[in-house]
Amino acid sequence: MRSLHRNPWPIWPEFDVQTARHVLEALASARLPERLDRPSPSSMQLESKLIAKLRELCGFDRVVLTSSGRLAIVAALHALFPDGVKRRVLVPASTWHGCADAVLRAGHKPVFIDAGPDGEAINLSDLEKRKPEEIGCVLAVHNFASICDIAEIRGVMPDVPVIEDAAHLVSHDWRPSDMANRADVSIVSFQITKLLTGLEGGALLTNSPTLSQRAKAFTENNVVKTMGNGSCYVAGGVLSAQTIGLLCDQMERFADQCFRRIKGLSVFIDTLRNSHWRPLASEACLSSGQLYGLPLLLEQSTPPDVATLIQDLRVAKGLEVDLYYEPIHNSALFDGRRDGNSFDAGRSTEVADRFFHRCIVVPHQAFLATPEVLVDLAQWLDQWARAPRPAKAN
Repeated sequence: MRSLHRNPWPIWPEFDVQTARHVLEALASARLPERLDRPSPSSMQLESKLIAKLRELCGFDRVVLTSSGRLAIVAALHALFPDGVKRRVLVPASTWHGCADAVLRAGHKPVFIDAGPDGEAINLSDLEKRKPEEIGCVLAVHNFASICDIAEIRGVMPDVPVIEDAAHLVSHDWRPSDMANRADVSIVSFQITKLLTGLEGGALLTNSPTLSQRAKAFTENNVVKTMGNGSCYVAGGVLSAQTIGLLCDQMERFADQCFRRIKGLSVFIDTLRNSHWRPLASEACLSSGQLYGLPLLLEQSTPPDVATLIQDLRVAKGLEVDLYYEPIHNSALFDGRRDGNSFDAGRSTEVADRFFHRCIVVPHQAFLATPEVLVDLAQWLDQWARAPRPAKAN
C-alpha cells in the first residue's frame, strides 16, 4: 500500500488478489473457437454471465455488448434507423468528441446544442427553440456529475427518439421509475477511466426486443464500413476474457465504491462552501455516488488560467485533474472538422465555452481518498482562487 505522505490518491481501477482470481477464472474458462467466424461456447457463457450482471445493475431487460462505447452509439443509431436515411442528430456541444464522431460514422449529421447553466449537457431553453420535425434523434448525455433530464426532452420533443449516453453513470439507482420517461436506448462505456471498467468495451441497453435484435445483428456481423475519407471502423467483436473477468470484479466493488464516494463528496463540497468554486452536479449524482468527475466552476470576473491551475495542483498535491470538454465543433480531435458540411454548429454555445475556460474536473476516484486528504484539497483550491494573479484574456 502506498504511503499517504507520498501520494494519498487512490489508483484506478482498484484491484487486489480478488481481481486476479476473477481474471484468471475468466481466462481459464475461455477456449479458442472451433471456427474463427463465431465465438466458442465457453466465450458465450462468459458473456452471458456478464450480461446477466449488467441487466441487474443497469435496470434494462436487454444488453448488447460492443467493443466500445462509441460503437454502442453507432449500433444504437443503426437499430433506430435501419432505413439508412441520413438524419440530423442533436448532440451536446459540451461532451466527448467521440459522441459526434459516432453520429458521423453511422451516416448522420451532428447538430450541436449548448450546455445548461448548471452543467446539464442539453440546454432546455435552446432545445425549445428547435423544430422537432427537423431533428431525427437526440443524444442525451449525462455529463460528468449532471443528469440530462429525459422527461424534459420527451416533453419538448415527444415523438423524437432519444439515445441516453450513460457512459458517466451505470447503475439504475438514479433512474426514474416511470418507464415512459426513459430513453429508447442507453449506452455505457467500460473504458479504463469509467466508473465501471474492464479497460475496454461498451454496451447497448434497451427494453425493446426489436431494437435489441437489430443492434445485436449489426454488431455480430462485424460490419466494416469505409468512410468517405478512407477511414474504417469495425462494429462488434466479443469482449476478451480478461475484460469480462475485470468487469465482474469491478461490479462486486461498485456498491462499496459508491458509498465511499458519497461520503468523500460530502466532505469535499462542505469544505468548499462560501468559496469562489461552484460544483456543477445533480443531487441524484451526489446522493448515489455516481459521477465521472466533479466539475468546479470558478465564479470570478477574471477567467482563471486553467492550465496553470492544473500544473500547480499536480505539483502541490500530486493530483491530476481534467479540463472541461472543449465544445466539440472547436476541437481539433473532432473528425467532422475536416468537412464543415458534415455537421451543424447550431446556435451560440456560450455556456459550453464558459465551462471550458473556467472549470476543472476532479476525477471520481479522488473522492475515494480519506476525508483529511479531501479537506486539504478543498482548502488548497479555495486559497488558490483567492490569491491575486495576473489577468488572463478569455
